[in-house]
Amino acid sequence: MAKSRITLPNGTEVTIDGTPAEIAQVLALYSPGGGKPLIAPVRKPTKTRDKKTRNPVAEESSGDRIIEIVNAAKDSDEAENIERNILDRSSQVDRALLPIYLSHKHLGHKDGLTTGEISKVLANLGVKVAASNISHTVVGAARNYVMGDKTRKSGQAVRYGLSRKGLLYIEGVIRAEK
Repeated sequence: MAKSRITLPNGTEVTIDGTPAEIAQVLALYSPGGGKPLIAPVRKPTKTRDKKTRNPVAEESSGDRIIEIVNAAKDSDEAENIERNILDRSSQVDRALLPIYLSHKHLGHKDGLTTGEISKVLANLGVKVAASNISHTVVGAARNYVMGDKTRKSGQAVRYGLSRKGLLYIEGVIRAEK
């Protein structure tokens, strides 16, 4: 014979003697959930998945990288030309390519930038362009000048770098050679 002691929600203690099947039947009759047991079943702890190895690019703080690029734009020999030929004009393609160019040429970052990082760099340079507009520009009008590190998928950031043609184009724009 099995013995079970339970405490009901109103504080009453009940002791039940009987077979396990009889005890389960009594619990089912008097449980407040209409046949649901009073005690929640014990669940096995879930296994946590090992996180993938971190990307060394992600290790470097994005904020530090953005500040580096902005400082490179302001301190470079081309600062006046950049301001006059890109920032003061309304070409979305030129504006989208500028942070990638600065990152590649002046800082030696070969891994590229995300559209969000490009947008933040431009905002710090005094030109606000939404990340969605940068994204549309990069896959549209500037597609011949950039290369993504992977195929675009929803929810995954793509890092864009300059192609050889893009590097020649943006250098020509900065020097005012159309």
